[in-house]
Amino acid sequence: MRAACEQVGAPADLVQSLPAPSLPKSQELMRQADLIVATGGAGMVHAAYSSGTPAYGVGVGNAVHVVDETADLADAAAAILAAKTFDYATSCLADNAGDRARRRLRRASAAADGGRRAPV
Repeated sequence: MRAACEQVGAPADLVQSLPAPSLPKSQELMRQADLIVATGGAGMVHAAYSSGTPAYGVGVGNAVHVVDETADLADAAAAILAAKTFDYATSCLADNAGDRARRRLRRASAAADGGRRAPV
């Protein structure tokens, strides 16, 4: 994971996981993080929201996409579309880029389907 992050110019420690998770370890990791993207059961999402660290929480199987104001919106729209259509899962989108990101996602969605798909 570290090598993959570095390969695309991201910080090596951008993604963190626990090989033998426990509630105390998870709580400590969430306390030290800058941002939490919590997937899984309601207990984990509640713990993330209660950690004091900014957090996005989603249910099991949902793809999480965080789009902020510094994002390349064309790239973000393409990545979200690919993730959403890869396994037909429901996408959870937390965006700070607002209407511009939504418009770009609609255009990417329509282009990928040759204009046959209704806008998202």
